[in-house]
Amino acid sequence: MTASPATATRGGAGNRAAAAAVIAGVALTLAFVWTMLVGDYAQYAAFLIAAALIAVTVPIARHAARVEAWPGLFGWLMAGMVLRLGGAIARYLIAYGAYGGVADATTYTDVANSHYHAFRHLHVFTPNTSVFHGLIPWLDTVVYALFGPTEIGSFFLFSWFNFLGTYLFYRAFRIAYPAGDGRRYAALLLLLPGLVYWPSSLGKEGWMMLAIGLTCYGLARALASRPGGYLSIAGGIGGIVLVRPHLALILLPAAMLAFLVRRSQPGRHRPLGRLIGLAVLIVASLVAVSKVESYFGIKSLDVQTVTQELQTTREQTQLGGSAFHPPNPQSPVGYPEAVVTVLFRPFPFEAHSLTVLVASFEGVLLMGLTAVSWRRLKRLPRALWDSPYILFCFVYTALFILAFGNFANYGILARERVQLWPMYLAMLAIPLAPVDAQVATAGVSVGRRRRGRRARPERRLPSYPRPVPVARRASSTAGTYRALGYTFSVGVDRRLAPEAARAVRWAFANLAEPAVAEGRYRLAPSGTGVAVHADGRRLGQGASLSDAVELLLADVNRRAVQSRPDRLGVHAAALAFAGRGILVVGPSGAGKSTLAGALVAAGCDYLTDEAAFVDLDDLTVEPYPKPLSLEPGSLALLDQAAPDLLPSGGCEIAPASHFRRYTVIGAARVAAIVVLDGSPDPQVKLAPMSRAEALIEVANNSFNFVEHGSEWLEGLRSLVTASSCWRLGRGEVRIAARAVIEAVEAELTPKETVCQT
Repeated sequence: MTASPATATRGGAGNRAAAAAVIAGVALTLAFVWTMLVGDYAQYAAFLIAAALIAVTVPIARHAARVEAWPGLFGWLMAGMVLRLGGAIARYLIAYGAYGGVADATTYTDVANSHYHAFRHLHVFTPNTSVFHGLIPWLDTVVYALFGPTEIGSFFLFSWFNFLGTYLFYRAFRIAYPAGDGRRYAALLLLLPGLVYWPSSLGKEGWMMLAIGLTCYGLARALASRPGGYLSIAGGIGGIVLVRPHLALILLPAAMLAFLVRRSQPGRHRPLGRLIGLAVLIVASLVAVSKVESYFGIKSLDVQTVTQELQTTREQTQLGGSAFHPPNPQSPVGYPEAVVTVLFRPFPFEAHSLTVLVASFEGVLLMGLTAVSWRRLKRLPRALWDSPYILFCFVYTALFILAFGNFANYGILARERVQLWPMYLAMLAIPLAPVDAQVATAGVSVGRRRRGRRARPERRLPSYPRPVPVARRASSTAGTYRALGYTFSVGVDRRLAPEAARAVRWAFANLAEPAVAEGRYRLAPSGTGVAVHADGRRLGQGASLSDAVELLLADVNRRAVQSRPDRLGVHAAALAFAGRGILVVGPSGAGKSTLAGALVAAGCDYLTDEAAFVDLDDLTVEPYPKPLSLEPGSLALLDQAAPDLLPSGGCEIAPASHFRRYTVIGAARVAAIVVLDGSPDPQVKLAPMSRAEALIEVANNSFNFVEHGSEWLEGLRSLVTASSCWRLGRGEVRIAARAVIEAVEAELTPKETVCQT
């Protein structure tokens, strides 16, 4: 039995990946053997630590890519991990080479060595190191106890702490602010030079990145009412107060403000949950205050004491060749200057050493990123109102600048402000277009589809609609599902027919995913029909179960479009044949879904039938394998039997697997654009069209191109340039599907082909 072209393509990719893994494994083995032959124990022990950390990172990156439905995230995370290992090597070489060991890492290493040798003689503590001597040396001691003395190995471990904290910052952003530009945020977090270099060293910065990241992750889960949030907050705050308790007093007020202003969402947030969250943060604040008083040796933490400590910090740091005269952030005039100082200085002309000069280039880079993000920052006031997490990031940034604006040494400031970057970068990842504008242009219709008539855009709903009280009744869960970046669950009232839950599972089978649901739907009987409720709010009522599922699917489509503001959304069906993506573009009622069903039956892989989201960087379409919504009679037109589980109502709904057993592919690169003519014609006419015409058609049928305009124009030009572009007068749908597949298979622009029905 011969494998299909698509199967062969996927198999070839898998074989190439396996071959690459074998080659990488052989190379690493040879490198390890060479290190053992020519190096010392510390070097090949460090090699083992690096290999173990990479092995631990692989499942984390795979899980993240699966949860985010972004296959490319795996490569981004692994690249970020490798970069941090490189940053650890650079920091090690500078600390022990350029600085001759005059660094904090040397002190930590000396203490860890003392502990290690004491342990070998069964002494728990040595007389000259006190009991703990700080958390960092004891973490270093753990490395020595497991692997033996290896300084570079300890650097690798702390670089992994840095990576793990970076990953937690990303997950916090995606959980608490799903409308944000997640890809941009991931790129900034993983590639910003300061975040790669400074925390990737044996020292406090790497541990603080992990502790702050864990706190932000817990805060995001708590704001979203997800389990484990408060436990993560407690663990993160505990890690902070063990090393830098004063930073907890910057983070906790911002977190409490986010809890206070978050709005209640029906079925999600409860007053008791808000009280518990505030109680956890208040207790953590009291602990932090006690630790700060002990850390600085002060009797009470009041305004006068804080002012004195800030003045002491200014005097103590105004030493060395990197010293400068800082502004006074406590004054209205000095605070704006402190903002520029903490975020962007030193400037290149202020650098008096190589290290400070390198730090100045990062400041220039961040200043440029801020400048090109002015459209995003222009939406900051609205984001502060809509998202408690963005408000947290803003307040944390403001308080951090107020405290660290007193530092009078560029070298210290460059190292310390990495604890600010993740929150500041979150504000540079605010989406360019407001979510409501994207949804308003989506053209998703709740009503019945009619041939030849464009569906009216759905009326926009407020961000936090007022719930309509619904009587609580026993219901069975029909599963949890993912529609692009939106996860949801569907419950079916037990008063409906027993087949109702099974019908929903069948219809949404290709979207099924075990995930924490952001939205909760419920189907319940109402009079002679079936009502649909979303998060406790009544969406509407259908005359039959099929009509109710259509209504539910319309709301899911709306929220799915809302979850991907960073990609070009096209009102199109998307399929793949032999690994080549096909976009079928056209207005509502043009027959995209029917043609998609015919193409699936003819052997194509299915991506979506309504909302195709294209990554303009690599021109791939993200899968959204929703059930197909067809006009009445379309199944018979395709020689498909009407489903027993979900009989026809206002439209015919069926998953793609109803047409042919198929495999949902991860993504497909667009190679063909087919624009549906839309006019009734008994003949199938497939004719080439110019790329300029195709660009206009795709732009006119997009959800969000207008908001981005010229910024996305180059990407759209690349999309049509890399694709064969055709116009299709549909005719008999099965003949049209064969014509499209033959044209794609031939890999040439066909001459006009006329097929009689």
